[in-house]
Amino acid sequence: MIWATPVELMSGLGALAIFLGVVGGMALQRLRKWLLGWYAEPAIERAESRREADLKIERVRYYQREGILEGTQAKRFSLRIAREDLFGAARPRGPRGPYKKRQPPAPPVDPEGPEKPAA
Repeated sequence: MIWATPVELMSGLGALAIFLGVVGGMALQRLRKWLLGWYAEPAIERAESRREADLKIERVRYYQREGILEGTQAKRFSLRIAREDLFGAARPRGPRGPYKKRQPPAPPVDPEGPEKPAA
């Protein structure tokens, strides 16, 4: 370090400052997410879902105005879009397996065996 110039010392301190700035920024971001995430994230998700549903319903109304869809079809599509907005998209189901009947339950068995008539 005796031969180190002030420029070399400052470059080392600059790297340290950048490292501490990055780590500090990450810590602040996680703290903000922990403090405000419980409120902000669901609100953002609701806003995104509502915006998407509004766009879809507006498209259905456009098709109805153009005469491509009838009134009952438009209502059915709008209802489906509203259900998806409220409950989420329907999950696809896999094919059903073959139906197997259950065996009837066996009659209870007496552990002592059948009773013998007294003679």
